[in-house]
Amino acid sequence: MPFSPEALETRSVAFVFQTSEVWAIDTWLLAAAPSDLVIVDIERLFTQRLQEYAAFLTHLGLQPPYHWIAGLIGIKDRRLQRPPPPGQMWFPGWPGSQCLSETVQKEGEYDTQQERSSALIPFFKAIFDACGIPRPD
Repeated sequence: MPFSPEALETRSVAFVFQTSEVWAIDTWLLAAAPSDLVIVDIERLFTQRLQEYAAFLTHLGLQPPYHWIAGLIGIKDRRLQRPPPPGQMWFPGWPGSQCLSETVQKEGEYDTQQERSSALIPFFKAIFDACGIPRPD
């Protein structure tokens, strides 16, 4: 959706096909922080979108489980920004772990009964792996 009616570009779009596939592209998060991967925002947005797309498919009468494929492109050399561990703090300007992969992609199933974020954990772990550190539980 464009930010204004006069806008000529958009940072996100979703397509729904007659095959019941939903394809979505959202570049807002990567454009907002060109040198970083803000993992808290990535996990929140992907989890929210998964729930929204599942609800949409359910309203069409399609039953779960739903197969998902999630990915990020253009992340090489970005710094993974994550919250500090409990009892610790990060200093402003502290660089996060550098991502060495250009892309991250995972796929899985979402049955709508499981916790939303748990369905995407393999994808979130793959982001951390691409940046050379384990994802905290």
